[in-house]
Amino acid sequence: MGLWCMMSSPLVLGFNMSNRDDMDRVWPTITNREAIAVDHAWAGSPGGLHKTLSSTENSTDNAIEVWAKPLPQNQVAILVLNTGVGNVSVSVSLAADVPGGAGQAQSYRSVWEHKDVAIAGGKMALSLPPHGNVFAVLNGTASAAIRFANEETDLPWRVWGDDGSQGGVNVVGKVSLKTDEPQMSLSA
Repeated sequence: MGLWCMMSSPLVLGFNMSNRDDMDRVWPTITNREAIAVDHAWAGSPGGLHKTLSSTENSTDNAIEVWAKPLPQNQVAILVLNTGVGNVSVSVSLAADVPGGAGQAQSYRSVWEHKDVAIAGGKMALSLPPHGNVFAVLNGTASAAIRFANEETDLPWRVWGDDGSQGGVNVVGKVSLKTDEPQMSLSA
């Protein structure tokens, strides 16, 4: 659900909602007001993958992804995700590993735990289980301007007629962030 929130995407549930055990298991997650607030917050762009790190112990099979999303009021949401199959410890430098002037943040709000956590020395020392994550909102960042690691990506776009008609055409667009102004080219 954290990645869903970072992308500002609609939530799609893929299980039998009449199964009480399944609903009891996911209810606290899908009704998390702080997570939904991050999903609905808009400061000009959805979140994206910012950086990939290695864990401090077994870096051969454990990649750590840092996702970031600009939020209003000079806040940045981050999701630190363990994509590996083992427990990992990682130190996330707010100045080097998180965009948007996050190095100035003095605390973060843990979205899953609903509590504020102080930041010591500009680093978040985290322990993550396999496929686990820390979802946080950083307070007091300098800027919400975020650049992502993948500077050029193919994205699906739907182009509508000039008159607003529903007869659109699916295209693939290439978005390049290699200049100060985003450039977009479309091809059918």
